[in-house]
Amino acid sequence: VRPKASVLVVIEIDGQALKFKQDGALFANNVEVAILAMDESGKIRDGSKDVAELKLRPETHAAVLKNGVRLTRRLQIPPGTYQLRIGARESGGGLIGSVMYDLDVPDFSKADLAMGGLLLASASAGRMPTANPDPDFKDILPGSPTAIRDFPTGDELALAVDIYDNKVATPHRVEIRTSVTADNG
Repeated sequence: VRPKASVLVVIEIDGQALKFKQDGALFANNVEVAILAMDESGKIRDGSKDVAELKLRPETHAAVLKNGVRLTRRLQIPPGTYQLRIGARESGGGLIGSVMYDLDVPDFSKADLAMGGLLLASASAGRMPTANPDPDFKDILPGSPTAIRDFPTGDELALAVDIYDNKVATPHRVEIRTSVTADNG
């Protein structure tokens, strides 16, 4: 049995499209999200159905309308090729949306040294409230990981990446360097 990888799925929803109902001093809406990870044979390897019950104070409601809302979900799947199928529905206006995403999950135990995918957080992306922050990153990143990849000039970025060093029998050093390069080089 191959070990399972932990895959973080970050879903960001446009807040202007959400229809909130005012309930006293709060603004309410439920966002239902279903995620399936299907392998190449069509077998569902992991998935979930979650409902984010949004009951927002006026200041958070304003932030969601302006910046959107983020949801996260962790999947446990063995290395392989998958199609993620993600669907979302909000109760306030009945809007629905879906996306399919092809995902390759490498076996990080095979190479002497391997690097997982980059997770980014930024000051500007931090303006988007996260309904269910992933607890694994609270001590690593200054905010929730974001799917956004365009950042305003002067934004402050933070990144996290898993490094898999499988050559533990021989003492050695691993040097990590990071650089950011603009489109024009």
